[in-house]
Amino acid sequence: MLRRPWPNIEIASSKELSGPWTTETEGFMTPRKGMWDNGWVGGGAPPILTDNGWFILYHGADTDKVYRLGAALVEKDNPAKVLWRSEKPLLEPKLEWEINGVVSNVVFACAAIERNGNLWVWYGGADSAIGAARL
Repeated sequence: MLRRPWPNIEIASSKELSGPWTTETEGFMTPRKGMWDNGWVGGGAPPILTDNGWFILYHGADTDKVYRLGAALVEKDNPAKVLWRSEKPLLEPKLEWEINGVVSNVVFACAAIERNGNLWVWYGGADSAIGAARL
């Protein structure tokens, strides 16, 4: 399981898949200084298995509390090993309903599927609406 003990994402496991959960890696993914995700990071849609590893969508916030959507690729057999993280966000708040809402300036992944070579992502906007994007 990926979980978010602020400000990081960590990997935890449970033999019963319902708890108790044991932390496997603290700070598996952490905020990156000088980057779009320099404040904190958190999980998104469930990881997608690819030929190259697990593809993970996650959200990152900067110190101004603007939430953007990013991606990472981790090893298939050792998910604690991050192979790649997006240097730029894949999606950021630009539309009115992503900028203004219950929590302003927020986009975060809720679900994702691969169909016919496209990645479809359902995401929250400003904690008040749901959108879909094709990446």
